Amino acid sequence: GSLDITSTGAIKRVKAEKKMAGYEAYAANGIWYDMLEDLSDKIDSNPDDKELRKERGDLFKQVGLQEAAQYELGITQG
Repeated sequence: GSLDITSTGAIKRVKAEKKMAGYEAYAANGIWYDMLEDLSDKIDSNPDDKELRKERGDLFKQVGLQEAAQYELGITQG
């Protein structure tokens, strides 16, 4: 079937804590979209990096995007 996706949201700027680094820091601060964008940019630069794709699949899973997660995780197993 068709995917009718609707989203609403707001952007909130937060000051990053220096002690936090990497994707866990983004997730811990709830900055899901920033994390997705950063990860997607890295995947665009390294399309064969299965670990990056697995991380993006796990990210999709966190918010219930099961089809997207299965697609990414399927690539990593291929």
